[in-house]
Amino acid sequence: MAAPKTPRPEPYVWVSWITKLLAGEASCVWSVWLRAHYQTAKVPSKLELGSWQMDHSALLRKTAAEYQQEGYTVFTEGQNLFTLKGKAGTLSGKPDIVAVKDTAGWIVDTKTGSPKASDRIQVMVYM
Repeated sequence: MAAPKTPRPEPYVWVSWITKLLAGEASCVWSVWLRAHYQTAKVPSKLELGSWQMDHSALLRKTAAEYQQEGYTVFTEGQNLFTLKGKAGTLSGKPDIVAVKDTAGWIVDTKTGSPKASDRIQVMVYM
């Protein structure tokens, strides 16, 4: 049985939904279109979410502390949420870390697995 779908009032895209397409790691444009136009109920994943959250949070805290030790002002996750509304819809994202010092800045999205091309593209879109 398919998950129930609720139409969105306008197209809405989360940055990480499109980066795999842009990197060539996925080719199903339809799946992104569907997510952009409909909200669907979450389907349980085989990923151990609790374990991933603990690992990601630890890496995020460690990386943020390193930037703070170097004198950067650090903003994390929810502080970095952005929403860009355009004629065709909305693009949203939430970089893990934005670190700023003087005229220098870093945008970091911490990853606990192996680096992928889509991860680099995700940060480029954030920039």
